[in-house]
Amino acid sequence: MRNLYCLIILTIGFLVQACNEEEIPPNAEILIKTDKGNVYLELFDETPIHKANFIKLAQEGFFNGMAFHRVVRDFVVQVGDPRTIKAYPPKSHTGEKNDAGYALPAEIIDTMAHLKGMIGAAREGDEINPERKSSSSQFYFVTGEIFSPQQIDSIAEDRTGILLDSLYDRYDSAQHRGEFEGSFQAYKESIQFQDFEYTEKQRAAYMDQGGALYLDGRYTLFGRVIKGMDAIESIERTATNRQDMPLKAIYIQEVSVLTQP
Repeated sequence: MRNLYCLIILTIGFLVQACNEEEIPPNAEILIKTDKGNVYLELFDETPIHKANFIKLAQEGFFNGMAFHRVVRDFVVQVGDPRTIKAYPPKSHTGEKNDAGYALPAEIIDTMAHLKGMIGAAREGDEINPERKSSSSQFYFVTGEIFSPQQIDSIAEDRTGILLDSLYDRYDSAQHRGEFEGSFQAYKESIQFQDFEYTEKQRAAYMDQGGALYLDGRYTLFGRVIKGMDAIESIERTATNRQDMPLKAIYIQEVSVLTQP
């Protein structure tokens, strides 16, 4: 009877341990433990500078103890300000940095879209940051809103206009250097210019799951949530003040690197 009792206890122990062991998604590279639950991330090889920087900071424990300092419903949830470790809400002091103390060159990829669950690097505005360099540590999770086909078409048209403006500058320079003779239309045809288009998959995702369409082409996206979006949505629902800061601090407990770069 005693042996049977011990066997039952051991079996229960194994069951409890099995229940406590969370299944890790196969593509997960980063685990972020928050007050609202665990979030697993995949980082993009297409943005190697941002990927390597994030892994480096995570390995150093840089993010541990930081609070989510910006929450905008149906838009983004932002974190990565080291000042929130010392005090919340963070207070500005002379010489105190709001990131790791350096900027990252932009790795903006036009084919990437700010769909729900994507992760982007925060940055200063274009007026003081025309090169669109990224903050070294502040990043955001896209929660976003649902978009109509007409809104998607409008943004795609705007982005085509931006591409055309840039192309005309190149055309003008090529003419001045004597490298091209002909009309702008001929120049467009010579380089096989195409209007900007969202893929059918991206359009469907914006209409079904949502995202932050207006950020496309302006910020570096370097990863995505592959498990734990419910934790981010829980943070998104928290009450905030007029500065979009949660009234009650929600912390990152720990960021772990699950795989080596």
